[in-house]
Amino acid sequence: MLAELMKLLSTKREEERSAREAEKSKAERDRAEKARREAEEKREAERKLGVERERTRCLKRDEKYTNSKTWTTELAFERFKAILLAEEFAKFAFSDSAPLTFEALPWPMIAKPGTYNVDDISPDKVRAFFASTACVNAKTDAYPSPSEYRKYLLKQSLLAFHEDKMVRRISTVGDPSLRQRISDAAKTVTQTLNELTG
Repeated sequence: MLAELMKLLSTKREEERSAREAEKSKAERDRAEKARREAEEKREAERKLGVERERTRCLKRDEKYTNSKTWTTELAFERFKAILLAEEFAKFAFSDSAPLTFEALPWPMIAKPGTYNVDDISPDKVRAFFASTACVNAKTDAYPSPSEYRKYLLKQSLLAFHEDKMVRRISTVGDPSLRQRISDAAKTVTQTLNELTG
């Protein structure tokens, strides 16, 4: 009887110890989950703030083009070159706090910025951009031949939209749907550029 009592007491102590450990473990899991949620909320808030900062930066960059009363292919071409060839785009470190936005990319489009979105990027529009007189007739001191300058621009565009570089940039886009649509549009541009250089 004493042995049974001791066994019951030991069992009760073991159950109490197990209950305390389970409670402690649950509290630790709850704290870890709360910390994870708070970190995710903070990261999302930083991302939203970063998106707004990046959009504002792009709008300010584009002011000198979009403030024109008449939108022309020449303005579209100048804007494209300014974004594509600017060191800030090639070297910009996109991150969660400075995510890639649609406006940051040098989309080869004739349309005025703000009048088109990611779903408007198409092979025909990319071809039209590179076939525009502004692009076909452009030249520089370094590229006095328009055809050589056009080849240079096509090459630089391919580098800008190259999948290896775009994967990292696109990964900073918080909205999965937008991320996929930007990825698809970038692939459309790359495929069309490959066609134009081939």
